[in-house]
Amino acid sequence: MSETSSYVNLQEELNREVLKRKRAEIELSILKNAVGDSNEINIYNEITNKILGLTKYEEITWNVINSIAQYLNCDDCIFYLVDHENEVLTQIAAYGEKIYDGEIVNLLTIPIGNGIVGTVAKTGEPELIHDTSKDDRYIVDIENNFSEITVPVVVEGKVIGIIDSEAPPKSYFNQDQLHTLNNIAQLIAAQLDNAIYLRKLTRAERQTQDLYKKLVQRNKELEQYAHVVSHDLKSPLRSMSALFHWIKEDTKDLVNSETANHIELIENTIEYMENMITNILNFSSIDISFNSFDKFTLQSVVDQVILNNQTPEHIALKIAIEPDLELIGNKTHFEQLMQNLLSNAFKYADQKRGIVKIKGSTSVDKIKISVQDNGKGIAEKYQKKIFEIFQTLRQEKDSTGVGLAIVKKIVDLYQGNVSVESNPNEGARFIVELPKP
Repeated sequence: MSETSSYVNLQEELNREVLKRKRAEIELSILKNAVGDSNEINIYNEITNKILGLTKYEEITWNVINSIAQYLNCDDCIFYLVDHENEVLTQIAAYGEKIYDGEIVNLLTIPIGNGIVGTVAKTGEPELIHDTSKDDRYIVDIENNFSEITVPVVVEGKVIGIIDSEAPPKSYFNQDQLHTLNNIAQLIAAQLDNAIYLRKLTRAERQTQDLYKKLVQRNKELEQYAHVVSHDLKSPLRSMSALFHWIKEDTKDLVNSETANHIELIENTIEYMENMITNILNFSSIDISFNSFDKFTLQSVVDQVILNNQTPEHIALKIAIEPDLELIGNKTHFEQLMQNLLSNAFKYADQKRGIVKIKGSTSVDKIKISVQDNGKGIAEKYQKKIFEIFQTLRQEKDSTGVGLAIVKKIVDLYQGNVSVESNPNEGARFIVELPKP
C-alpha cells in the first residue's frame, strides 16, 4: 500500500471523528442557546452523512452546496475555493442556474478583496446583505439578486473557502440562517482542509513519480551516451596517439628539435583530450551507479587506490585511519573520491620532498576524511572555484579540472560536505564530512 493510500484511510477515520465531534458541539450549542429547531439539526445531520468519508474537496463542496441551497430554498448557491498563493477565489461548486449539463457556467475567478465574497475572504467575517443595490461591492454573476448571505470556511485563522448564496427578493435571508451557515462552515472546515491537503499531497506524489521516471530514462540515455562517447571518441584518439608515436620513432633522426617538440606537444594534447573524456564520463556516470550499496572500510578503499596508483618517489605517504572505520555506499564512488583527492595531493605536494597525509576518524554523527599535502597552497579566491567542473590551477595534460568536481558530486550524493583549508606556502588540506551510517 502506498503512503498516499495509507494517508487516505487514516484521513477517513480522522474525518469521521472530527465530524462527530463538531456536530455534537454544534447541536449542544443550539440546545443551550435555545435558538435552533429541527430544520437546523436536520441540515447538520444531512451534510454530515453526505460528506462522511469523502476525501475529494470537489465531492465535499458539491454535496454541501446542494444541501444548503435546499435549506435556504434558493436557486443561487456557490462555493469558492480560496487560493492564497495567487490571491484569488475560484468557483468550484454551484447550484441552480449556474449549472448546465453538470458544469459551472460563467466560471468566475475573483481577486481576494474584490466584491462581497472577496471581502469576506479577506476579513474572515460573514456578511448578510439585505439590498445589494445599495452595496457597490456587489458583482453580478448570472443575474442581479438583491439578497446575499456569505460565510467563510476558516481553519486556524485562515480562510480556505467561501459559501455564498443569493436570492432575488430583498431581505430574503435572516440572522438565524447566517448562524446556521456559520455552524455548517465550522462543521466542514477540518474535512475540507484535509481534502485540500490530500489533493496537494497526491499531486506532489504524482509529480515525484513523473520526475523519477524521467530521471530513470535520463540515466539510461546517459549510460548509452557514455558508451557511445567512450567508443566513438576515445578509439580515434588512441589511433592518433599510436600514429604520432610511430611518426616520432620513424623521424627521430630526420627532424630538427623544433619539429620534434611539435610532435611531442601533439602527443600531450591527445593524452590530455583522452584524460578529459575519461573524467567527463566518470563525472556524468556517478548518478547512474547510485543504487548499489555495500558495507566496507575506509582502509580497504585507501589500500585499493594506493595499489592501483604508484606513489611518486619524492612523496612520503602517511596514513592514520581509525581501525574498522566503516562506510556504506557504492564502493566505486569512494574509490573515485580517494583517487581524485590523492592525485590532486600528489600533483601539488612539494616537488622535492612531498608529504601527503590521509586521515580518517569518526564522531557521534559524522565521518571525517582528510587528505593533506605540503605544497604551495591555494589562494583563498580559488578555494571555492576549484570544486567547479573544468576549474584547475594549472594547465597540464593531467589537470583537466574535473577531479575535484567529481569529489564534490560524490560527497553531495551522500549528503555530506567537502571543504579545503589552505594558506600560501603551507599546503592544502581537503576535508570530507559525511553523515555516519
